[in-house]
Amino acid sequence: MKISVKPLDTLFFRDGKPFSMGEDVVAQSIFPPPPSVFYGAIRSAYFGQFPHKFNQDVLNTPDDPTCELHIKGIYLYDYSIIFPIPLDVVIDSEDKEYRAYLLQRTPLNFYSNYPFQQILAPTDSTAMYCSAEGKYIRRKELEKYLSGNLESDEKGKYINYISHQIVETETKVGIAIDPRTKKAEESKLYRIGMKRLDEDVKFIVHFEGLDDMKESGILRLGGEGKTAVYEQEELSTKIKAPDLSNEEGIFKLYFATPAYFTNGWLPGWINPETMKGEYKGVEVELITAAVGKYLSLGGFDMKKRYPKPMRRFVGAGSVYYFKTDPENTDNVIELFHNQCISDRPNDEELSYTQQGYGLCYVGKVEVEQ
Repeated sequence: MKISVKPLDTLFFRDGKPFSMGEDVVAQSIFPPPPSVFYGAIRSAYFGQFPHKFNQDVLNTPDDPTCELHIKGIYLYDYSIIFPIPLDVVIDSEDKEYRAYLLQRTPLNFYSNYPFQQILAPTDSTAMYCSAEGKYIRRKELEKYLSGNLESDEKGKYINYISHQIVETETKVGIAIDPRTKKAEESKLYRIGMKRLDEDVKFIVHFEGLDDMKESGILRLGGEGKTAVYEQEELSTKIKAPDLSNEEGIFKLYFATPAYFTNGWLPGWINPETMKGEYKGVEVELITAAVGKYLSLGGFDMKKRYPKPMRRFVGAGSVYYFKTDPENTDNVIELFHNQCISDRPNDEELSYTQQGYGLCYVGKVEVEQ
């Protein structure tokens, strides 16, 4: 089932920084919201539609009526699907054409604690570049990026990113209210950054496992109990898989949603000493990566009625370059493309992949001549 989710007001999604009125003044909001926000919102909406099915004692067990809920993908959408920009591209500091240039694999020529023998560097080393983090691209550009069929100019190969803001930050100022006197408390003034989507932008959520959920309704989304309307959508979210055939067996993984790995930025199935590992029977070697700022994410456990542990996640848009046996390329597509990839901590009852973390796409890497 696919649904579109349209907020009725501004939204607020707390970051991992502690916030206590009177001690801190500003609470920041992150965007896009993490997948667990939608997982919890859909789950709550389902129990709101079928309250007789709610039993706190069986939550997160096989008897939980929502135990089969799996989020397969979360997207932004206006007239096409929108993705976070891959982080192995950079923007010219004097850019006026909304182009982001692809970084090239370059042999490491200096000594450091950098764990790889290759770095990602601009083709044109004479220009000044900045990170593309926080930008977005459309599905057409993502498919060009994954297939390797990019346009180029004198600065190298590039993709076009969205020129306008799809979300604006609006400041809200408030003050704490004493629950006994119903009056404002002294020294409890605070400010939070609310997010307002462009009027044409909405969320698309693809999930499975709740076949009896109503086709339209209302969700509570994010902090402050903000509401959004949802309705069923008939929209294709499929991303074409690239042709990985090359003699070196090199490919890259692009993460469209945040991913959790037990070794921080490094997947748990990769040996940090050798940078080699095995994922579901396919042996791979990590050769380089472009990873953004980490996200500190937690949440609230409905069963325990207690906050979840705060963990660091790899940000959306992160890209990992791998090498495998060229004969494994078909298996690589099957295992990784349009799949959710994340490690699972021992103390988590729900897997992060079930909640939609680590939505992954396979990309082709140009082989050096």
